[in-house]
Amino acid sequence: MNLLDPKTLKRWKDNPKNQTKDQHVRMVERYKEFGQLTAFLVMPDNVILGGNHGLDAVSELGLQAKCIPVDFLQEGEEWFFVNDGEVQRQVSYKSQDEGMIKVSTAHNERFSQYDSDLLANLVGNYNVDLSNFGIDLHKQGTLGEILNTEKTEEEQPKDKKPKNITCPHCKESFEI
Repeated sequence: MNLLDPKTLKRWKDNPKNQTKDQHVRMVERYKEFGQLTAFLVMPDNVILGGNHGLDAVSELGLQAKCIPVDFLQEGEEWFFVNDGEVQRQVSYKSQDEGMIKVSTAHNERFSQYDSDLLANLVGNYNVDLSNFGIDLHKQGTLGEILNTEKTEEEQPKDKKPKNITCPHCKESFEI
């Protein structure tokens, strides 16, 4: 991992994510409290492949950017991802662009979700205020599932009712 001046870094022009002003404010608050918890993935030309929105936070706070150098190696028709100098030969890509899209998406992928009951109990038991944390309580799905299983309103189950939970600390109710 390297520490780089954020002024030397560039955003990836094809970054498929966006960030609202409120999300940016929350991100800066997290960086103030914890520092940069997740390193940026940075190509040799200093383009950020993963962590584009964190660039604003480190810049705003005057922090050095924690970066993992990444690249792609072409061998014949195949492209391989290079993570911090280590070639990942388990999977090859048809093009560098395919690899960049997959790596960027993997950098932001979730592999778990919060259990609303367990989280509410944890917050209540320890009297911890998480009211301004952006926590996703929805079941995770894959992009393939989303693209292949979109249902019309008529196809949605009619008996499924939303569940409401209340944060024991701030008393705010959330529908999940």
